[in-house]
Amino acid sequence: MKKNLSIQWGHDSSLCLATNKEILGFIELERISRIKSYSFKNIWKYDQGNKEFEEIVFKFLDNFQCNINDIDKITLTRTARGDEIPNPIKKLFKNQKYFFFDHHEAHAAVGYYSSPFNKSIIMTMDGGGNDGGLGFWIGEDNKVKKIKTEGDGSIGQTWTALRRYWSKTKLGPISTEGTLMGASAKGKVIPELKELFLQTMENGEKVWSSFPKVIESLFKKRFFIRQPKYFINEQTYFDFCASLQSSFNLIFEKNLRIAQKYMLKYDTDAIVLSGGSIYNCVAVGNYIPKYFKKYYIPYSIDDGGLAIGCNLLLNHKINNEPKNDEYLHNLNSPYQGFDYKENQILNSIKSYKKIKFKNINEIEVAKLISEGKIIGIFNGRSESGKRALGNRSIVADPRNSNMKNILNIKIKNRQTYRPFAPTILEEFTSEYFENNITSPFMNFSVQVKKDKRNLIPAACHIDNSSRVQTLSRKFNPSFYKLIEEFYKITNVPVLINTSFNESEPIVENINDAIKTFLETDIDYLYVFEKYLILKI
Repeated sequence: MKKNLSIQWGHDSSLCLATNKEILGFIELERISRIKSYSFKNIWKYDQGNKEFEEIVFKFLDNFQCNINDIDKITLTRTARGDEIPNPIKKLFKNQKYFFFDHHEAHAAVGYYSSPFNKSIIMTMDGGGNDGGLGFWIGEDNKVKKIKTEGDGSIGQTWTALRRYWSKTKLGPISTEGTLMGASAKGKVIPELKELFLQTMENGEKVWSSFPKVIESLFKKRFFIRQPKYFINEQTYFDFCASLQSSFNLIFEKNLRIAQKYMLKYDTDAIVLSGGSIYNCVAVGNYIPKYFKKYYIPYSIDDGGLAIGCNLLLNHKINNEPKNDEYLHNLNSPYQGFDYKENQILNSIKSYKKIKFKNINEIEVAKLISEGKIIGIFNGRSESGKRALGNRSIVADPRNSNMKNILNIKIKNRQTYRPFAPTILEEFTSEYFENNITSPFMNFSVQVKKDKRNLIPAACHIDNSSRVQTLSRKFNPSFYKLIEEFYKITNVPVLINTSFNESEPIVENINDAIKTFLETDIDYLYVFEKYLILKI
């Protein structure tokens, strides 16, 4: 059977291989390059760029027992200049048919086609593409149709501009926009800043470049600071972040109300959300349960997921394939990375002199966690998107109030104010959290109930919120079994679950995992549900 390859060429580059029946595999370039949000454009700048691009594509296809001749169609997202085929792609794929889709159309497709709905309104928000920065769509049966798109991405760009600005101060580097969101809980809203951010998100133009200059001017005028790099204090930063989050909340809620009007017009009670700005789990957690009973947010909602969206549009929009349960089951699994064989893993482990391994089971691993040990998990195919969902995770005991500091300082090497997410067995969600949400992809931040905060202090942010993953046995049986065994020991059905990395992207292969294991204070590495790796 001929296969289709989607290529996301811009930032957060990715590859997605599919047939008209299933997604065969998906990988983000950052997992290979080990540089966050890496782009094929960065490779292309070098003399050997074409060769390196080809090697990455060959490696990707080979992992799924496929070669260039098996590829029938190539899909790409349109740029602001139209239907463009970058030279390295054109050189490698000379005999394939090319198909192009709009940026937000692809975001909408990722959400709708992986959702359980046969009709819904789709809202997309991000830092902009060829078709704007905010979109509303109607998904019905196997089609996604545009209602309207607008703006140039100033909503997402405001966050990125501020991240870049703060990264240049003594408080930097700030690696992700989510860091600003995490810091917002420690600040107080400054009305002047809130209004500035609100106006910029709604009416800004080319915010990437223009907004940092506005901020510098405001510092000099409002805070009497002449050299921001040396005189900015942490509380000012927290207040900036709180003001930014407050502004975003208003924008987000306003757009949800617009979505509600479209839901009435098109006679549907379901909403799907996608696009990088939807990673704002604070706003999502505050407003989605408030306004909607039927909602869905996929796992790969940033630009990395555009490759998935383009393949889905090819399948449904062009090939007119129906939206079916078989395809949906495959799409609902975020575990789309490379498929490593056990003998490959063992050979890699045995090649290291500073580690040894032994056989182990979930009960023994759960006991180690309950005793305060920090465990890195490497299991099966890697999860797609920006959240660790149990196959490339670092897990720890949430009952230890000092665990946040241990993880931030000794392992993650990041700011101490940043929170850690919990994973909970889904049947206990309403016992521990205020909103009985379904959050398999860790997209919601909700309040921990008062009577549970002392049980899981390491999972509580400064405002007693948590970006929670709710876990069913079917979704990830191995991870579920581990938490279930921890629950039997501690009577707490929760583990701290943070991404398996240290400054770099989430680990992809066993060598990445062992490298991070050896360079940090992770106590043990739990591999393929049966091996425990120890440091010698």
